[in-house]
Amino acid sequence: MSHRSKEHPSSKNSDLRSRSKGWRRIFARAALLMGALGVVILVLVGAFAVVSAHRYVEGGTLSPSGIKKPAPKLPHNRPLISLGNISPYLPEAVIAVEDNDFKTFPAVDPIAIGRAALADLSGGSFGQGGSTITEQLMKQLFIKPRARDEKLLGRRLDESVLALEYAHYHTEAQTLRNYLNVVYFGEGAYGAQAASRTYFGVSARRLDLDQAATLAALIQDPGYLDPRKHPGAAIKRRNLVLEDMLRQKLISRPLYDKAVREPLRVSTPGLASLR
Repeated sequence: MSHRSKEHPSSKNSDLRSRSKGWRRIFARAALLMGALGVVILVLVGAFAVVSAHRYVEGGTLSPSGIKKPAPKLPHNRPLISLGNISPYLPEAVIAVEDNDFKTFPAVDPIAIGRAALADLSGGSFGQGGSTITEQLMKQLFIKPRARDEKLLGRRLDESVLALEYAHYHTEAQTLRNYLNVVYFGEGAYGAQAASRTYFGVSARRLDLDQAATLAALIQDPGYLDPRKHPGAAIKRRNLVLEDMLRQKLISRPLYDKAVREPLRVSTPGLASLR
């Protein structure tokens, strides 16, 4: 009577480790390929910029002094709010959901560009994905208003080139501060201070974690994610922001657990506390 020899557990573990290493090698090669594609695209970006001469930039040209200016000129003489006067939860939430590689690739993320380019080309559109915080800032500061929401390859290339130039003259903190002063949060609120008062009736420095996550969530689609008009969509997106922050170890589990249980807590429209 024959007996099948039992496979030793260490042999199975060895096979599993080999397969795991194989998959890791595949993913590593895919990441390198994406990075290489991103570098190629950046070269093309530079070449295109020379030809296009920033044709989507407001006024058609951009002087060196414009890109070097340390702070943007805000409309209606609004004061520039420093990061020290903004709750630290807000910049962390914005980085987590909008550009989690901001501290690694503050201007342009070559891997994200490669990934977005593949998606755009396969879908026949050049408008989706890949925008860093710096690129978003460039769109707000320098791109012609009528072209900002159009899915145009030339506009995206202009934003990338401008972001590279901008990052050469500005620190990450300056870029993040300027972004948080000009980004649109809906209901006519541009910048963190206006948004904090519009939605919660407090100054930006007094935002709690759940409120900061709600504001960061709004950036993707201020109309659809408006907490007053679409509370269900707003709270779902807010909780996704909180999950991103937890996964990236920007907040602790107890802080996350407390924040996701909070209601939206929006204030009465028109209430703008000076606290």
